[in-house]
Amino acid sequence: MEQQLGFTTAPDGVNICYATVGEETPLVKAPNWLSHLEYDWRSPVWRHWWEELARDHRLIRFDQRGIGLSDWDV
Repeated sequence: MEQQLGFTTAPDGVNICYATVGEETPLVKAPNWLSHLEYDWRSPVWRHWWEELARDHRLIRFDQRGIGLSDWDV
């Protein structure tokens, strides 16, 4: 199971990175205070949670503006 990364642009021009994995009903996970989609996905602390949530859902996660893979110049 591997996540797919994508970017969307907010109305003010900031690029927001998001990750999707799995199928079925969408489930959006709000970001933690600090996050990084790639590091969190590879983390032995978090990986099993993401895979379990994606088993029956299309898990959607995102990095907030100024954090992780989203634009930092905000």
